[in-house]
Amino acid sequence: MSFKKLTVFFLILPISLADVVIETTPGNVIAGQTFQMGGLLTASITGNDFNEASDKDLVLRIRFNHLAFNQETRAGWPGQNPATIFQPILIPCELINAPVGSKIAAPIDTFRIIRWAEQEDTLYIQVRHSSTNWIEDPIGNLVPPSNNNGQIRLMLGLSQEESSEYFSPLFSQELANLPSIQREAPGSTEIPILTTEFLFDLTQSTLSVYPSPNSELRFDNIVYQLTGPPWGYTPEDLFVAPIGTNFFQLGIGFGVNVYGDDVLAIAVGSTQVPTLGSFGVLVFGALLIACGIFFQRRQR
Repeated sequence: MSFKKLTVFFLILPISLADVVIETTPGNVIAGQTFQMGGLLTASITGNDFNEASDKDLVLRIRFNHLAFNQETRAGWPGQNPATIFQPILIPCELINAPVGSKIAAPIDTFRIIRWAEQEDTLYIQVRHSSTNWIEDPIGNLVPPSNNNGQIRLMLGLSQEESSEYFSPLFSQELANLPSIQREAPGSTEIPILTTEFLFDLTQSTLSVYPSPNSELRFDNIVYQLTGPPWGYTPEDLFVAPIGTNFFQLGIGFGVNVYGDDVLAIAVGSTQVPTLGSFGVLVFGALLIACGIFFQRRQR
């Protein structure tokens, strides 16, 4: 595992009343290219705002800007081909900043990626269990994350090997709920790609090269409560919908405060042909007309 990632892993977040704090370590990408690797994303949860997760379908949607698209399918069944089922990915979470003797109590499927499809600019993480019972305190009570009880942290951007290297020791100490990322229900029809690394197709991207302000590949995020039929969607709908589905009216925005970093990658180069833009086209056209007039006068 790279030293760059390790330095992020052991950062201790300041005491805060925030619900979800996002931190990222951006990767370097080349605009116009495929298979471009993004960076690391960590989300630290303080508070009990997911206390209704056991009764409601809560989904965190992450969406990328600058026409950056997922290079590969990580989770979902968008093609509905029996040979290419990508079962949901269970994301390990760890207990940090907790009193000595505390343990993690969040079930193994508390966080699961239910859709991460190629040619799309989004991914969807379902929160399945109430935050009320994510931590066991030193005297055995089940409690939610808080400044006193500790925070729950999860990570995206890891390969299976990196995930195992980091989470396995914590799992043996009862400070993580899984030893690594894993499939929810592995099967013989599953293609063996298991990773949460951000891999982008940037062939259509509008990224500029650093230090341009448009060199940063950013994302936005929002927590939804899926409303289900007849006007909404269920987690199963997200899992099986064809590639490119527009999930109009995904659900009701759920009151979770998510803030922090939002940059996953920085374009340090480009293979795209520069575009003139509307103003540039006008200027170029004017120059062509001027050149034409100039040569006509020379020929007289």
